[in-house]
Amino acid sequence: AGIDDSLQWYNAALTLGVLNGTPPPRELIINCAARMFIAGQGTEAQELVTRVLAADPEDVGAHFVRLSLGRVQGDPAAEEGARRQAVIALTNRFTEVARAAGDTNATTRPYTDAPPIIPPDPVATANRVLARQDPELTGAFVAAASDLAFLHLFFLEAPGPAADLIEGVRKAVPAD
Repeated sequence: AGIDDSLQWYNAALTLGVLNGTPPPRELIINCAARMFIAGQGTEAQELVTRVLAADPEDVGAHFVRLSLGRVQGDPAAEEGARRQAVIALTNRFTEVARAAGDTNATTRPYTDAPPIIPPDPVATANRVLARQDPELTGAFVAAASDLAFLHLFFLEAPGPAADLIEGVRKAVPAD
């Protein structure tokens, strides 16, 4: 009953936004799609995620919901396409942070590229970020590196690249 109740509230919030002419926050849409997925409404969740990714191809939450849907829907080709797009999107996000930290060789990739997509060196990027002493840039680095590491660990089952990203985060986050 809890998921069904929350879906009613999410749908009401989404509908209210449409009726008011104000687009609902993307986070609300992604949370609704995640709950739809949990409730077994994969088709509806996929529709929401597809709309979000059409508007913002780098939305991390949308990619994670889409990848989760792909795992349970049993369509290997669609799952592989979702993985490829997520790798490019999350690597591009990490690359933007590296560029903002001063890495002049960091370049993003078009969504039509095929793997392997190699991000800038995470430890070198962490060092550049720390040298800038910019809390906003540090936060962006930690978020981008953590999300990319999660993608590698959970969806790609590739611990090697994740370890380098985690080491970069470890350098950027002060010990307690």
